[in-house]
Amino acid sequence: STLPRLRAELPAELHLAPTPEPAFPLYELTLRDAEAKLLTLADGTKSVSDLLRLTDLPERDALAFLLACRVLKVLDHAERVLASTRRMGFM
Repeated sequence: STLPRLRAELPAELHLAPTPEPAFPLYELTLRDAEAKLLTLADGTKSVSDLLRLTDLPERDALAFLLACRVLKVLDHAERVLASTRRMGFM
């Protein structure tokens, strides 16, 4: 797929998270290190633009991988999930 089409399918502000019940066990996926890292980063707390900044993959490869994960029902759109708000404060 072309880069503009991938960008249209996965808007920069979209948040992706693992589906509760993937179509098949994740251990059956054969992933490169960069893909495995990107998959673990897609936890609902980061937007697609955040994921692109955090990966070593070229933009087109990263978007194609994320879209493939959506098609395979490994990842899906998520309402933005906030990271833990537990904080330690000192006075």
